[in-house]
This record gives sequence, C-alpha cells and structure tokens, in this order.
Amino acid sequence: MRIITALLLGIVVLFTGASSAGAAAGGASPGGGGFTWGVGIGGNCRDVVDKIKRNWMDVRSVIAPKSKTMRPRSRDFYCVSPYYAQSAMPKPVASLSGLKCFDLEGKGFCCDARLERCATM
Repeated sequence: MRIITALLLGIVVLFTGASSAGAAAGGASPGGGGFTWGVGIGGNCRDVVDKIKRNWMDVRSVIAPKSKTMRPRSRDFYCVSPYYAQSAMPKPVASLSGLKCFDLEGKGFCCDARLERCATM
C-alpha cells in the first residue's frame, strides 16, 4: 500500500508541479471525504468547480447526496487527483454538463471530460 501511495504522489507531483506537491504531501484533504492523496486546495480545478456549481442539481446526488444546500460556494470544494477515477465507479450525470462523475468508497467527485482535473466537497 505504501508503494502505491508513493507512486500516486510521484505522479501528482509530476503532473501538478512542485507548488501543488506541498498540498498533496499533507495527507488528508481539507474536506475529508476519504481522499488522502489529492492535490488539495492548491490545485487548479476552478473550471471543474464552476461546472459543478452550474450543474449542481444534476451532480448533487453524486457529490453530496444528503446536502440540502441549493448552491454551494466555491470555497466548499477542493481538488482531488484525477487518478482516483481509475479505481472509482462511474456515476451517470447529465451528458450536457461536460462532467464525468465517480464514486470511490461512498465519496463522490466529478472531473472534466478529459479527466485532467477533479473536485469534490
């Protein structure tokens, strides 16, 4: 397990650069959610967060099924590594949203159509 974690961290550093590595090395992401090696707040997933917010009614059941919030704020989200999508279960959402959403051990997240950037709450 440590080898896989180290490899994932190395991949995140390779693709996100050293400035995001500090957020990744911190362990658990600020929002919790079971994601332990994401890119954290320092990542660049603003475009995905904007799409999630615009399509909130379509993706809410994946990201925050128990949420009563009509529209979350940008600060409610954090970036996660797109590599979680490899072992996650795809969840259907409206195709017009331009998002691909997944569930990993009961925690939902959505990525852009190219699986380059992902975000969750």
